Amino acid sequence: MTINNEIESIINQHESVIESSVVGLPGEKWGEKIVAAIVLKPDTSITAQEIRLYCKRNLLEWKCPKEIIFINEFPRNKMGKVLKEEVKKIFYSAQD
Repeated sequence: MTINNEIESIINQHESVIESSVVGLPGEKWGEKIVAAIVLKPDTSITAQEIRLYCKRNLLEWKCPKEIIFINEFPRNKMGKVLKEEVKKIFYSAQD
């Protein structure tokens, strides 16, 4: 299991989460930072800080996402696989 899969597995166990996608983006301190995009269950409300605290209880500190965004759905290919490069683009456009 890759680190990203491990982190996604933990986040996906949260009662408010349908699915997550974890990717690495360029980071100043270590060269790469872990970020997570999350799709929430309908009629749920949770903050990025609550997800971070949940991750800190279940993961090593360095594995916890440094940025979290909530989206309605993931970009997928025809086979239904999440397109990680497109998820990265969502983060880049959110920073503009």
